[in-house]
Amino acid sequence: MTKEIENEFVEAVLNDYHTAAIKSEVLLDTLITPAIEEILSLALDNKDIRYITKEFPIFKDTKVDWRSCKADYLLSDEKHIYLVELKTTNSSYRDSQYANYKNVRGENFKKLGDSFLSLLYKEYKPDDDKTDFKDKLNRFITTELGDEVSDDMDISFLRSWMKRHRISGTKKYIMQAFQMWKAGLSADKTIEIVYIVPEKKNISELKQVSFQEIIELYDRAGSEYLKWLIINVLTPLFKKGSDQ
Repeated sequence: MTKEIENEFVEAVLNDYHTAAIKSEVLLDTLITPAIEEILSLALDNKDIRYITKEFPIFKDTKVDWRSCKADYLLSDEKHIYLVELKTTNSSYRDSQYANYKNVRGENFKKLGDSFLSLLYKEYKPDDDKTDFKDKLNRFITTELGDEVSDDMDISFLRSWMKRHRISGTKKYIMQAFQMWKAGLSADKTIEIVYIVPEKKNISELKQVSFQEIIELYDRAGSEYLKWLIINVLTPLFKKGSDQ
């Protein structure tokens, strides 16, 4: 990318954030994704955190509309699953959404994982197998991808497979399933909730990381991408006193 193209891109992002009717969280979600693992590793002082997938539906029971509550990012370490909610404006925080997160915080991931796989099996094929989460996930991926499945498959393979098979709608959750499968994700972990926010709410039990705190990670950032993101996007939008 040339500097001219980069400048035009950044200018478009900053303008869109300030434009009515544009969902700024969707806009910044994509830009933050390549850096989310490093951001949380530094912010939570946990070098074992690994990015797994995003847009993960939060099921509690049949009364919860999972379509309206999906974690922006799902990360994991040895003992925990981190469901991360991105808020890019103070007004986007909702008590009803946080209530869904509170319902699952501290629980074993198995219930959410099984509900997610039930959704996939409903879309793709009947399922009457009661194996554990990891085995069931493996069976789903290997069955759907058939003879093409192998341990060295990467995400570009799945994108091509989805394009060939014209995968759309709810069936696209196979992307999340594939990323969980590649990571060898186990369900025997405790759920933690993290909010990334412009300003922290007065909720003592909620792990929160503010954008100001992320900006202050600049000197500790190991990747050039996170440094670029902080300087060109997050600082102009969220640094206190910035008027860019």
